[in-house]
Amino acid sequence: MKKRAIILIDSNPRKTHLPCEGLRIALGLASSGHHVSVILAHHGIHVLSEETDDFIDEDRLLTFLPALKDAVPIFSVDEESVGEQDLSEIDCEVALLSKEAIASNIAEADCFFRF
Repeated sequence: MKKRAIILIDSNPRKTHLPCEGLRIALGLASSGHHVSVILAHHGIHVLSEETDDFIDEDRLLTFLPALKDAVPIFSVDEESVGEQDLSEIDCEVALLSKEAIASNIAEADCFFRF
């Protein structure tokens, strides 16, 4: 049975490997046929940045992110975190969500992972 999974990435990819691990998990779940939503908040939105040279796990990010963009066509972003990143040059569709909408999505999901 397909599950609805939420992957929340709010860790800083310049300080920890966790954002890339979240992308890997999201890709694995999506590849298995599950409905996956990726929500980026705080420093987690930097995974969509063009500037990845100083990321802890840059090689894996550059491996997983393109495939994940095909598997998960829309990335959700916490609207309060947008000031931390210029989203105008992102090469994927982004939906801005309020904290209330994020909480609602998490409550409705079958499983939730935070990285």
